[in-house]
Amino acid sequence: GFYQEVERKYGSSDAWEILVDLFDYFPIGALVEGKVFCVSSGLSPEAKTLDEIRLLDRRQEIPLEGPLCDFAWSDPEKGLEGWGPSPRGAGYLFGEDIVKEFNFVNNLELIARGHQVVLAGYDFPFGKENLVSIWSGPNYKRVIGNLGAVMKIDENLEKEFICLKEMP
Repeated sequence: GFYQEVERKYGSSDAWEILVDLFDYFPIGALVEGKVFCVSSGLSPEAKTLDEIRLLDRRQEIPLEGPLCDFAWSDPEKGLEGWGPSPRGAGYLFGEDIVKEFNFVNNLELIARGHQVVLAGYDFPFGKENLVSIWSGPNYKRVIGNLGAVMKIDENLEKEFICLKEMP
């Protein structure tokens, strides 16, 4: 619906083309105080360290496979060990063991990711504070009824979640 929304708001597809080109330059993720890795979706079996991620050339459209694809499309899966195929047709499903290993190898406390609607706005899919899914859009597609959320991290890396309700 992004194309239609931009066309409706701006009267042409020109802005959409500019924005899509700009998206090709967005970083894969961000590192907060060296301890919190923020990424769009998930992890990749092809890039297991932050240094390997830093070497990836992000200045391109997301490909249909490979680590850039994985960081854009992979999802955590409760009860899964290791990596599994994703029902999305791109990226992978990954288990808590993958999260623990990635955090240990990279000396991280938390992976913060989006990409999946969660009813409360945020969720710790493995029940531990090693990975959090955050969804900022309340009432997704105007039918889900979910809250949105943002995560605030203070100078001591203490987390606070601010939940958002749909506005009329």
